[in-house]
Amino acid sequence: MGIALGTLFTAITSSSSATTCLVIAMSMEGVIGLPAGIALIIGANIGTCVLELIAALGTNLATRRTGMAQFLINVIGALLFYPFLQPFADLISLTATETPHLIANAHTAFNVTVSLFLMPLVTPLIWLLEKIIPGTEKEQTDSYGFLDEKFLQAPAVALYEAEQEVHRMAGITEDMLRYTRKAFFSNDREAMKTLADNERLVDIINVKVGSYLARISTLMLSERDADKKKSLSHAITDIERVADLAEKIGEYSGQKDVVFSDAAKQELEKVFDNASQIYSLAVQSLRRQRRSLALDIGQREKEFDELKLMYQKKYLVRQENDISRPVVDALYPKVLQELDRLNAHANNIAEHMLHTT
Repeated sequence: MGIALGTLFTAITSSSSATTCLVIAMSMEGVIGLPAGIALIIGANIGTCVLELIAALGTNLATRRTGMAQFLINVIGALLFYPFLQPFADLISLTATETPHLIANAHTAFNVTVSLFLMPLVTPLIWLLEKIIPGTEKEQTDSYGFLDEKFLQAPAVALYEAEQEVHRMAGITEDMLRYTRKAFFSNDREAMKTLADNERLVDIINVKVGSYLARISTLMLSERDADKKKSLSHAITDIERVADLAEKIGEYSGQKDVVFSDAAKQELEKVFDNASQIYSLAVQSLRRQRRSLALDIGQREKEFDELKLMYQKKYLVRQENDISRPVVDALYPKVLQELDRLNAHANNIAEHMLHTT
């Protein structure tokens, strides 16, 4: 009954975190004991898959199979633990003294144990998923992803779909920074072409997702989801601007009249890598909803500012001592400025995430 109630409550609220917090609060008041708490937590793991299963309807084959895989993994885990709930509770009771801590430990132990148990069974699981959801994967040709109009009737599901597209958009932009590095520092022409293609794709996704988010009814969303909708709307703007900057920096290497000295390129490479790491952290914090990752950006930003200030001074010294070649490194300050803007947009993305957690 506990597993069933945990599944039902989480499916209704679309939040396993809400169920977990409620279970811990109930245990603190002595309303439930450890075995009941564990049963509710196991049910919550199943219930959290319901939204993903609904959202996967009408999407591509890989997405549907992924949603089903998550559901099967949690159901299999529940079936494995069901006969041994009391022995499992007895074992967990040795890890702490207070029931809330014990329930938290049980939650961790359950997920880790199920993952380790099923890890060697990935191939049979794939075979099973192919039988449950048959078909052949076709190449993805839709640049917009899977923002289906029908999901707008269920705003929470529509928001989930839009969030997945924002993550895809952020991932494409993250790849663009790797191509920018090749284009600018290695003069890779193929990387430059890929940059241009990806930048156009990011622009398309930005317009599509922005329009879709605007059509999601805020009145039918929870307060947290309403905040998430607002944050995603802001985040796509920053992600799109990072993509623009990535392409712009890459284009500098293709201009014949633009020359950078070896010293300048080495310095810009360090600043670029620092800015790229900050953006990657921002994207991870957006995907995983982790405040700690977003807060780590503060230290990286401090390092970025120190590097920028130091290299600005070095640039001025080089220009003063090399007046015979004023054309060399003429665009050094411009590239440094573009990297500073990239860093600012990455910080904005992390700030948007902090407002929804």
